[in-house]
Amino acid sequence: MFKNVIRTLAACVALGLAGVAGAVQVNVLDSYSVASGQPFSIVTTASDRDANGQPNGQAYTANYFYELVAGAFDTLTTFVLGSTRDETVPVRYFLWLDTNPTLRTAQIAAIGTAGNGLAQGALAETVPYLTVGQGFQYALQSGQQYVLQVQKNVPGWEAVTTDVTAVPLPGALWMFGAALMGFVGFSSRRKV
Repeated sequence: MFKNVIRTLAACVALGLAGVAGAVQVNVLDSYSVASGQPFSIVTTASDRDANGQPNGQAYTANYFYELVAGAFDTLTTFVLGSTRDETVPVRYFLWLDTNPTLRTAQIAAIGTAGNGLAQGALAETVPYLTVGQGFQYALQSGQQYVLQVQKNVPGWEAVTTDVTAVPLPGALWMFGAALMGFVGFSSRRKV
């Protein structure tokens, strides 16, 4: 319940900032469809490293953006920090609603950046720093596009793998209903 109160308060604050300015376009590294329900992994390589983990002479970037496209059904999507190479600081995730319908041209609100409010994008979820094996779930609404922001504030790491699984909510409801009926049936059998 406390989590819902915090979310509601955060949404009110975000709406209060809505009139300040427009959304910011971000560089999307890749686009993924969560409609199929097939699990996939998002591999984030540090901007100052090459594919082998060696320094490449590029400037370090703390934020990496990926577009997620929901299908015809709402999906209960689980994001898990699968693995890291040369871990120096935990990973933080942000999930943004993207209302720009063009693929690979995502727009989000830049909360925490002076002068930017919530015109087109809205922060759907923010997750505290995670370590390997930890994750979070979010129900992605059908027909929407989202932006997953992977944030590592300190350089010195090589790569991060985020494992993503999505279960269409009608299927999830059937599984939950079947499990619930099993528990009811099992408990009624135990009464003597």
